[in-house]
Amino acid sequence: MGVPLSTSTESPFVNNTRDGGVVTLTLARGDRYNPLSTSMIAALQDQLDAVAADPSARVIILAAEGKGFS
Repeated sequence: MGVPLSTSTESPFVNNTRDGGVVTLTLARGDRYNPLSTSMIAALQDQLDAVAADPSARVIILAAEGKGFS
C-alpha cells in the first residue's frame, strides 16, 4: 500500500499517497460528493505543484473517496 504524505491534523481536501513513482491524489470530501469548490481546487493545485516538483514521481492517479467523483 502507499504511504500517506499528509501530516496535517486538519482534515485535508486531498490525500496524497505514494507507491514508488506512483502518486495517488484522492479527493477527501466523500461525504459531500467531492465538489470542486474553490478550496478543493486550491488543495488539488497545491498537491499537483508538489508532485510536479518531485523528480521521482512518474505517474499521478486521481481518485475520490465516497460515492461521488466530483
